[in-house]
Amino acid sequence: MKRLKVLALLLSVLPIASSAQKAQETPLCCSKMQSLYEENKYTEALQQFERLEKGCAVQAPCIELMGDIYAALEAYPEAFATYQLIEKVYPTQARGYIVMGALYREAKNWAAAIEEYTKGAQNVLTDEDRKQLILKRATIYSKTRRFGEAVADLENLNQRFPDEKGILIELGIAYSGQKKWPQALDIYQKLHKTYPQSTVVLTNLGDIYQSLEKYVEAEPYLLQAIEIKPDNNVAYTNLGYGKLKMGDLSGALKAIEKAIELDAENGFAYRNRGLIYLEMKDPEKACRSFLVAEQKGYSEMYDDDVKALIQQYCQ
Repeated sequence: MKRLKVLALLLSVLPIASSAQKAQETPLCCSKMQSLYEENKYTEALQQFERLEKGCAVQAPCIELMGDIYAALEAYPEAFATYQLIEKVYPTQARGYIVMGALYREAKNWAAAIEEYTKGAQNVLTDEDRKQLILKRATIYSKTRRFGEAVADLENLNQRFPDEKGILIELGIAYSGQKKWPQALDIYQKLHKTYPQSTVVLTNLGDIYQSLEKYVEAEPYLLQAIEIKPDNNVAYTNLGYGKLKMGDLSGALKAIEKAIELDAENGFAYRNRGLIYLEMKDPEKACRSFLVAEQKGYSEMYDDDVKALIQQYCQ
């Protein structure tokens, strides 16, 4: 009942949203509530919210914090409803759309996340907010293998923001998804000149060279990425694949086992381990790895090759 009462109070202040919108840049006025939340004093935080002035309560950071408190209390319907209020109170700001998009992404409801970012891009007032929302939409397009739509979004953004690192990184990923390796390589070679210590750039540059079957050229970038960021499981995954292709099976297996140690949900690493076991003439272990890769969502995220391998070796 307490949670519903506070949500009702929040709903009751919505009519003054238009006047509260001008408070977009004002300091967060629920700092006491934030402190109580950080101390895990959720009931006291709810009580503190009830003492806030209405104009303060409808500030986007306060509404978002209320959602966080509900989530901490495992009151998920109330949390979801509270987060939704942000875009209702501030329909021309990006924050609410970003929060809701993140929730849908966490739930792997890709269609809803895309819809949220699209709606936000149509409603926000600034180019910076619109860029942020379109970029987030493009990352989901790539994640769901809709690379053509990702490229369309990102090329448009790149024309308007030609030196934006995040846009270029995602555009290179989308080109790779379309197997446009020369375009992807050109982007990442230029990024590497500007950001030589970026582990994302180094890892993806190595991946592109591997896609071009240039495994020797790829390895130094992957090793440098690991040196800078020792817990880089993606770099270890690609390093293992490259060593497999170069005939270093023990080195390949060592790198892949490290990738799995760093991220047990890495379906690509299990797929690569299966390929290594095939080269080691151990189809039983290979089969087990392919099955785990499928369980971890490899086919959904990448390709259907593991399904073919399972059909071939696991029947």
